Amino acid sequence: MNSSDYYDLMRIPVQVRRDAEAILFELEGLEDGANATTALLAAELLGRGDDRDSYLLDLDRALGLLAENHGLLLDKSHHDGMIEGLPHNLDFFVWHRA
Repeated sequence: MNSSDYYDLMRIPVQVRRDAEAILFELEGLEDGANATTALLAAELLGRGDDRDSYLLDLDRALGLLAENHGLLLDKSHHDGMIEGLPHNLDFFVWHRA
């Protein structure tokens, strides 16, 4: 993680970072190619699916920043170049880094 990413991560509330860690521990147990969204994971694993967009936006950003520390890639590349919805509603594929 570079210094800019670290600074971004530290701006996210501590509880949101903890929630992201909890989700990432669950994602570690999934097979490569599993598909999910941040909003669905927040609802299923944390019971926080109806939270404000600001929480879900922070959670989505924290997941992206912390995934590498868990040996994961959360691949949203199939959304590149598209104008779509909110980041926490976009699906991603889970890949384990070798």
